[in-house]
Amino acid sequence: MASLAARRAASRLAEEKAAKQAKLAEIKRNSNWVGYPGKRLASRVTCEHKHHYESRYGGGVITTLRDENGNCIKTFGVCRLAVGDTADVVFTIKEHSEWRDEKQTIVTRVQVR
Repeated sequence: MASLAARRAASRLAEEKAAKQAKLAEIKRNSNWVGYPGKRLASRVTCEHKHHYESRYGGGVITTLRDENGNCIKTFGVCRLAVGDTADVVFTIKEHSEWRDEKQTIVTRVQVR
């Protein structure tokens, strides 16, 4: 009995993981670059993830944002949004890049309105 329940639980977890990976793949496919480098833009974004890191030069934060069109916007520095917050922001586009097959717009000078 215990092994049957364990197999069902493992099967359910595997299905959930596959569904999550499919959803992430769809989000990555739909992500496009925003604007062009040097352009100052305003957008409504949701804070998706914050990664705190330490290096020999000090610490920092990488903040991942998503706009209303599902585009990935990243900033390496101070961003006063908490994970899950949605706000209107103004930023300057620094560059366009790809990371793990997802188009990303790297921004600086992020101001929350």
